[in-house]
Amino acid sequence: MRQVKKVNPKYGTGGELKRMFKVSGVSISKALNGKTNSELAKKIRQAAINFGGDPIYEQV
Repeated sequence: MRQVKKVNPKYGTGGELKRMFKVSGVSISKALNGKTNSELAKKIRQAAINFGGDPIYEQV
């Protein structure tokens, strides 16, 4: 099974994600770079993919 580990977001997506989830830029960065794996981080990664970001998968 593949799980999204990181997301390479489109330019400008970070600001939109910050407003959408009401979190800091550090939280967005950690979620997109796979440093955190909470439910919120998973939602942030999925939203970044929905905005056109490229997912980077990890085998589980």
